Amino acid sequence: SCGTPVITYDVCGSPELVFDGVTGFVVPEGDVIGVLGAIEAVKGGKISRDACREHAKINFDKNENYKKYIELFKEIFNGETDLC
Repeated sequence: SCGTPVITYDVCGSPELVFDGVTGFVVPEGDVIGVLGAIEAVKGGKISRDACREHAKINFDKNENYKKYIELFKEIFNGETDLC
């Protein structure tokens, strides 16, 4: 959320958080040459810090995500809120 570009391997959940080529780079697991290329691209200004910040604001707003969790819980429990 501070505008820092991300470089991650394409494993686990990390790639789902990066918009490849816009907010950072996703490289194949173990691809050291790919990581070096991504570092050079970030150093060369190919990723906009403003784009990173905007992506975080749009996709990871805590209040909006709280609402999504509440809606998910309501769906799971068929609207029942008294679970005790």
